[in-house]
Amino acid sequence: EEDWSDPAECGAYARAKLLAERVAWDLADEHNLELVTLLPGGVNGPLLCYDRASSADAPRWMLGSKMPVVPKVDIDVTDVRDLAAAHRLATETPAVAGNRHICASEPVRLGEIAAILAAEYGPARLPSLHPPLAHLGAAGTVPRERRYVAGQQPGRSEAGQQRQGAQELGWSQRPVRESHIDNAEDL
Repeated sequence: EEDWSDPAECGAYARAKLLAERVAWDLADEHNLELVTLLPGGVNGPLLCYDRASSADAPRWMLGSKMPVVPKVDIDVTDVRDLAAAHRLATETPAVAGNRHICASEPVRLGEIAAILAAEYGPARLPSLHPPLAHLGAAGTVPRERRYVAGQQPGRSEAGQQRQGAQELGWSQRPVRESHIDNAEDL
């Protein structure tokens, strides 16, 4: 929660979120406002919108056989229902004002998500090869909509885990498996 990403190392979406948060903190300081920010991982769980790009894209591609291989990357996951609870808790817990709170799972390898989905829906529909990222580049281009997955660092997680902020909020998260199955049911 004390660490900030380097905007120069972020893609456009992450850089926009980072800069917007910094502006929010500057405005809160300038106008003496209370502010709390919640920093989720990839938001998963039941869907509200089915036709937009989202954190559910990787499972959608896996189930739709549009991801022939699963890169060896880790992602942090936040169930949308748990994120809603974190927002509620942030408004009800005065002691958390003025802080940033990471609300995300421990890192989960994309291959683990594929295994969760394979156990529920059968392995025939899901990718099983897990090449290192360097091999993906050698195999050809990565379609534009899948570059955010291919651009991840192997074994590296941005948020990492629930940290003290989640504890201060009194927040907990449901099992990652439940989030992915509920997400898949909506796909």
